[in-house]
Amino acid sequence: MYVVTWQWAKAPASAEQTKQANEMFSRKKPTPGLTYIQVLGRIDHHGGFAVFETNDPTAVIKEAAMFQPYFEYEIYPVVEIGAFQQASIQASTEHASIVATRSSNP
Repeated sequence: MYVVTWQWAKAPASAEQTKQANEMFSRKKPTPGLTYIQVLGRIDHHGGFAVFETNDPTAVIKEAAMFQPYFEYEIYPVVEIGAFQQASIQASTEHASIVATRSSNP
């Protein structure tokens, strides 16, 4: 899963940029292997956010490249909080075990 923040590449966006970007979004076919969960626009019209899923990182590249003339992106791979917590707890446990072993074997 990925969370993307986007903003206009040339701020403020002109009426023509807005029109072109909206036309591109409405006409483009979905990138195979990429599923949008949610797309949100900021109410100040300076950008927005998207959440999508894919098992193919090249789908992320293709999607970003399609809109690159209009937007600048920050793309974050994310996991659901339950998986995040489980991995963090496992890492903390392993870390504590290594520290304890190191302390008992100087």
